[in-house]
Parts: sequence; C-alpha cells; structure tokens
Amino acid sequence: CCVVRNMKSIGIKDLAMHKRVYIISSTFGYGRPPRDGELLYSQVQLEAMRCKENLEDLSIDDEEVEKPLAGTSVAIAALGSSAFRDFAKFGLNLTDELVSLGASTALK
Repeated sequence: CCVVRNMKSIGIKDLAMHKRVYIISSTFGYGRPPRDGELLYSQVQLEAMRCKENLEDLSIDDEEVEKPLAGTSVAIAALGSSAFRDFAKFGLNLTDELVSLGASTALK
C-alpha cells in the first residue's frame, strides 16, 4: 500500500508505522525546509536531541536503546536550485536526523 501525504500532516509516529518512507521535498534559500515541512523537521530535531540526552544521562551505548524509527528505511529526494550553496541541505540534514532516530537509508 502506498500513502501520499503532505509533510505538514505527519509526525515521527506516522513515519514509524511504515517499513519504507520516501520523502520528496524542496529546499528553500540556504538549506531551510519548505514551510509545510517546518513542523516535522522541528519534531525530528527535538526527538533526536531527547534521544541523545537520554543516552548521555543514562550512560548507555547507542545500540542498547530502541529508537523510534528502528525498522524504518528512508529515502529523501531534496530538490532545489544549485544557485544556492546549500540547495539540498534540508534533505541531507533530515536524513541525518532520521538516521539518528534509528532509521536506515534505503539508498547508500
């Protein structure tokens, strides 16, 4: 089954419900998410910070903790104008944050 949704209507729990997640997104200006992706990106960043802080507080290894996106594979196509230095930065940053939450990348 394939589900197509706007980024403004999804959260981390929605992503975790799927084995494969494909995101196609534009990048604005200097590596910023599109307006519809700002909330999702903020949620992902906050959750990544929480996970990191919890690991540090508990003094445990990264591999010992069940992360919210474990078992989810992600692929992100970041679109933008190469006239900007950081034209695909949002997609790269989002990928890094999702991987820090346990997702694997569909493409290497």
